[in-house]
Amino acid sequence: MRIRFESDGGFAYLPGLNRPFVVDTAELPPATATELEALAHTARASASGEPPSGADQRSYRITIDSGGGSRTMTFTDPVSDPAAQALIDRLKELKKP
Repeated sequence: MRIRFESDGGFAYLPGLNRPFVVDTAELPPATATELEALAHTARASASGEPPSGADQRSYRITIDSGGGSRTMTFTDPVSDPAAQALIDRLKELKKP
């Protein structure tokens, strides 16, 4: 499974620090791969319609390619789905050098 993670907006947004992050679970340790795949399967895009407006709103786009197709989900802070928030948090951890 390949996961592409992008963030946009937020306070003091710096494009150079917000480059897309792509992770292939086949390249991760088995426990991490299993955790990330489970989070990706349970996360659902917010059904709230229009994202909240605000100058400092941070948004996240996650594209999941599982070989049988891909899906893209978009979330805006605050993320209402606990599984989606857990996926975002885990991807942020993995993105850190």
